[in-house]
Amino acid sequence: MKRLPLLLLLILACLVGRGQSRFSQKIDSLTRLLKMARTDSLRVDLLNELGRQWQDKNLTTSITYLRKALTLAQQHHLDARAKGLLFELAYDYFLISDAPKSIELLWQLMQTMNPKEAGYTTAVAFLSLNYKAQHDYPNALFLPGKRGHSTNRPNAKATHPMTAVNWPGR
Repeated sequence: MKRLPLLLLLILACLVGRGQSRFSQKIDSLTRLLKMARTDSLRVDLLNELGRQWQDKNLTTSITYLRKALTLAQQHHLDARAKGLLFELAYDYFLISDAPKSIELLWQLMQTMNPKEAGYTTAVAFLSLNYKAQHDYPNALFLPGKRGHSTNRPNAKATHPMTAVNWPGR
């Protein structure tokens, strides 16, 4: 009976170690594939996957890979991939409590999207969550693309070019 806690501890240590080795193997495989990648679209996809793999372990590393992927996607006009990467980066910045950077990336994403495009409403909702995290409730309630509102937002505050809302009665 005295050996049961020791046995449970040993099993737990093996399971944790096994999970770590799977993570390391996945990262090593992706890194190897990245070195061998011949096309820019494949490099973007592999950098994106590396960023996603690191999301649960180290957000700074995740952001580094996602930024590299975004830069490459933008350089080679891989617009659909760039949109996804902007959203991924906005999410990572939200997770590290950098709502201003997340908001900036979401506005950048929304400037490239049609309001009827799939994912637009998700970006608007996520934008609202970021404003709410900053206790900026007027902007959290603002819905771009609704009647009379545009994503250009001409009456911007000096702090950020897209944070002011032209509310009726203001």
